[in-house]
Amino acid sequence: MPTDRPPRRRTAAFTLIELMVVIAVFALLIALSLPALKAARESSRHVQCINNLRQIGLVLHNYHQSIGSFPMMNGAAYSNVPPNNDNFTTWGVFGAHTFLLPYLEQSPIYNACNFDFGSYPRGAVNSDMTWTNLTVWNTKLAAFICPSDGMSGLDNICNYMGNAGTGTNLWSSTDSNGLFCQNRTYSISTVIDGASNTIAMTESLVGASGTEKYRWFKSAMNPELVRDKTVYLGDARQNLPAVMKVVQQCEASIASPSNFSNKGYRWQVGAPGFTMTNIILTPNPSCTFSTCRWDCNDSCGVDFGQIHTVNSNHPGGVNVGFVDGSVRFVRDGIHQAVWMAMGSRNGGEVISPPHD
Repeated sequence: MPTDRPPRRRTAAFTLIELMVVIAVFALLIALSLPALKAARESSRHVQCINNLRQIGLVLHNYHQSIGSFPMMNGAAYSNVPPNNDNFTTWGVFGAHTFLLPYLEQSPIYNACNFDFGSYPRGAVNSDMTWTNLTVWNTKLAAFICPSDGMSGLDNICNYMGNAGTGTNLWSSTDSNGLFCQNRTYSISTVIDGASNTIAMTESLVGASGTEKYRWFKSAMNPELVRDKTVYLGDARQNLPAVMKVVQQCEASIASPSNFSNKGYRWQVGAPGFTMTNIILTPNPSCTFSTCRWDCNDSCGVDFGQIHTVNSNHPGGVNVGFVDGSVRFVRDGIHQAVWMAMGSRNGGEVISPPHD
């Protein structure tokens, strides 16, 4: 006997081709969104870097209001009589970044510093690495690290370099046309070129082991350069062609570059390459070294170096903090004369700084 059955309904389902099309569409959407996501993340990191420099600019002025001057590059003179032992040297001493700590709401770290010893003590009593200031030495502070530099915070922990002027003799002189100098302080009244025209701090990539551009450090004992006093200048513009020739020699000599660079090594130490830079090479230069030092070999560090680079991972330029507390993005294509004029606080140059 026949039964009346309802017709079968076809079950809705994806075919294999339809599924592959959907997957392809999702993959395409993800691929299209990744650059935008990457750009958004870099934009956020860029803003944080700007905020770090603004904060440093603010505390520089708070320090100045309290003390009457900006801090010195290194603080050997802050100790009236260094202890009569081998634990205090004229290098490896606390510097400007350390003196700003109370104004960065980092008083506990500042109070932990033992200023009777260097921040980087070298001596028999410390040969087992039990340094007096070891805890402070290893402290990382977000205020001194640019989040766009993925290497910062690993081996080296300071991205923000004070302006020590346009000279190549940062360690042999107690005078500077920048905002910072060893064993000497400057007040706002000495910035005769104008606070809005003079660099206070700039970011720079830290060194790291590997093959990243600008992470190499070149140091070579070059008797010819060591004897040539015409390239040890308080202002490189006094003989800029000779200084730039040295830059070319540094670059040409990198056949097998050093496998490390301690650029931005520690924020505690007031030293060129660690927390200070000269303003000579324009941002993100074509050279592949982070620092060139021509009076030592590759076992030496970047401190005492004569030529330092200023660079970043931000596309097209670097963030720069000025003495008035403003922060501007300086593009790679800036003219060297303008860049060096911004590195000088008392040159009397008439310039028009960038306002990006």
